[in-house]
Amino acid sequence: MKKPELLLPAGGLERMRTAFFFGADAVYAGQPRYSLRARNNEFVRFEKMEQAINEAHALGKKFYVTSNLLPHNSKLRTYLDDLAPIMELKPDALIMADPGLIMKVKERWPDAVIHLSVQANTTNYWGVQFWQRMGISRIILSRELSLDEIEEIRQECPDMELEVFVHGALCIAYSGRCLLSGYFNQRDPNQGTCTNSCRWDYKVLPTVESDAGDARLAPGAERFGFGGGSGSAAGLCSSSNEACSTGGGVCSTSVGNSPNKPYSPGGAGAGGAYSAGVSRSAGGVCSTGGRGAADLAYSTGGVSRSPSEDYSTGGSSSSEFRVPDAGLEGFDFNAMREEADSRFASVGGAPRHPLADNVYLLEEGNRPGQYMPIMEDDHGTYIMNSKDLRAIEQVERLVKIGVDSLKVEGRTKSMYYVGRVANAYRRAIDDAVAGRPFNPELLADLQNVANRGYTPGFLERHQTQDYQNYLHGYSVSRLSQFAGVVRDVDDDGWATVEVKNRFRVGDKLEVIHPSGNMVIVLEAMEIDGEPTDLASGNGREARIPGMHGKKGALLARLLSEGERERLVKLTGVSGE
Repeated sequence: MKKPELLLPAGGLERMRTAFFFGADAVYAGQPRYSLRARNNEFVRFEKMEQAINEAHALGKKFYVTSNLLPHNSKLRTYLDDLAPIMELKPDALIMADPGLIMKVKERWPDAVIHLSVQANTTNYWGVQFWQRMGISRIILSRELSLDEIEEIRQECPDMELEVFVHGALCIAYSGRCLLSGYFNQRDPNQGTCTNSCRWDYKVLPTVESDAGDARLAPGAERFGFGGGSGSAAGLCSSSNEACSTGGGVCSTSVGNSPNKPYSPGGAGAGGAYSAGVSRSAGGVCSTGGRGAADLAYSTGGVSRSPSEDYSTGGSSSSEFRVPDAGLEGFDFNAMREEADSRFASVGGAPRHPLADNVYLLEEGNRPGQYMPIMEDDHGTYIMNSKDLRAIEQVERLVKIGVDSLKVEGRTKSMYYVGRVANAYRRAIDDAVAGRPFNPELLADLQNVANRGYTPGFLERHQTQDYQNYLHGYSVSRLSQFAGVVRDVDDDGWATVEVKNRFRVGDKLEVIHPSGNMVIVLEAMEIDGEPTDLASGNGREARIPGMHGKKGALLARLLSEGERERLVKLTGVSGE
């Protein structure tokens, strides 16, 4: 059975070395200015890129340069000249998405090895065959594919290298083609400047519809916003091709409030801030009644709302917003998860919730009074941020399918993240190739890195809400905390540790190493040659015993029961 490549991110030399130490076969890093990480990594300095590629090749490893920007005209003039010095370093491949850039690279460097980025959205074997004829060596398949679809592509394209994402953050838009960041902050994600707007704090508010079909903020809605002002808005009008985010969620064009025309609940006094045209589409594509893109903003039609207006709880009109008998109490989307299997609209045939046909408004925490419409089609809605991809349980199937490379997302992650994830997937791949059963301990290992909850994504079919984290928009590590790195080990087993976070004598430390992980109770420690009970924080060096053969290990302090309980109270998530 062929062993697939394990491909990890490298945002700098230390992370690259960590990835290789823990079992990565290859790494990828962004080309300055021309990848989708505008915050330039360490490799903005040419000598660092040169050093990294040379080190990788000396270890028999591969180094791929990501150049997957979808550029505007202004960047075309400098692209080839900026790429030329990097090509002299002989990276093992370029990861690219734009057909024009690919054409020009092939013209200038005919032997260049090019891997097609996931940004190109390759979802079928005809697409793979097309790019193969264009001289592409490997296709990084769209994240929206199932295992069965990947297997069919493998069968139809037996001599094309296929790469699949198995771990890391998921974008709420179709293969990352999101417009939220550009809409809010004029920072284009496809130019590498995503602000992760899907992780922000949003409140969901109900609307009522006029006889003309315009959606208006429901009377009293300001007092009880759905979701209690907590959660992130994933799937808002976010895809650049106007298709629904995450495979059939909320419609995704630039529908929303215009930054220059803030919505006013006062109505006419705001000057008719929004244009009409919000409507639902069963296919999930925004319908605007033929209006131009400039008119896609949310509408009140300039109609004023009186505080004395009745909030409808009855009647036969489907456009009326129905509220619970309790009156003006909030509708809690978090509580909704508990009944999702039977009531929330989702893939899998669950009954459609009676509130699903209403239009709702989102209000972002730092933009009070600015509202954006969301709506639901027959497949569901995605109002919170995506969980993180974790496909370690699917590694065995991917190995059997014959996928060539398994990829981890995370170019902005820490060396601890890179090391732990590489270690877990290295073991999973080796077990699968050797025919050993899946080791469930690997799941616990991955809970020790910060995450927003895990999902296998589209590799397996789930209820739509299982893709989303409805509770919080930030990453949490629920079991342990990165404590330090073992930089050197003496013959007597005492190790020099670079301290990353505080730990003390008596703590349980997990030692993560390619030779195997172990848990120890720290019995002694020295700093500057003197015994001590506490390593107080980042930047210090400490010495600890019992580290024979563990040079290069990562240390993680296991959280106490009390710390876990406090974390559960803070986040509302147990991590089980």
